Amino acid sequence: MNLEGRVALITGGAVRLGRSAALALAGRGCHIVIHYNRSGSPAALLRDEINASGGTAWLVSGDLAGAAVCERIVLEAKEQAGRLDILVNNAGVFNQDPLGGITEENLMAEFWPNCFAPIFLVQAFARATTRGRIINFLDQRISGHDERGVAYQLSKKALQEFTCLAAKALAPG
Repeated sequence: MNLEGRVALITGGAVRLGRSAALALAGRGCHIVIHYNRSGSPAALLRDEINASGGTAWLVSGDLAGAAVCERIVLEAKEQAGRLDILVNNAGVFNQDPLGGITEENLMAEFWPNCFAPIFLVQAFARATTRGRIINFLDQRISGHDERGVAYQLSKKALQEFTCLAAKALAPG
């Protein structure tokens, strides 16, 4: 796929895997909208690095803990960049809560960024674009049963199933 001139929104794009994805896509000519929540300084540094290397990058912030925030992030990204072609759902959290340690609070703290937010981001992205590509980052743990992170595994397994359902629902565009 030719990425020259395409625009990608990367959630959790300021650090770790999201940062690597942003740099890789920018290196292939893609413009990048970097989403962050608490990583404002690393996000600004990455934006400046991409812009200094001849690319184009913007920032959008927000806590992925509500459908309205997800909608705002997509709309703000599109407004800044002029369009969106790619959505990379990378943002997530991993807490090592065994079965006996799960509470309603920590279950929701895992499911919102790891599963619910990608669902609402995909919906908003589909409304904001006519054709595009969506990448949902999963984890090798979804193929096993690691009792140290029950809520995390459940959230990522649910995201895997949603990814399959969304692919069918949104195809071929």
